[in-house]
Amino acid sequence: MVGVSRSRDGHEVMASIDMDGKTPNLIIADITEDGAWICASMFDSIVLKEWV
Repeated sequence: MVGVSRSRDGHEVMASIDMDGKTPNLIIADITEDGAWICASMFDSIVLKEWV
């Protein structure tokens, strides 16, 4: 699953779920900037309803 969003300042942000390996990971990256990404284990994620 992949989604891309374009901001007003021209940045493009992409989110993807990596299902390779033992743990699925959520990856969020600004594909217009080198090295601008973050990765988090889906198991370490919180449920939005529990956070609000």
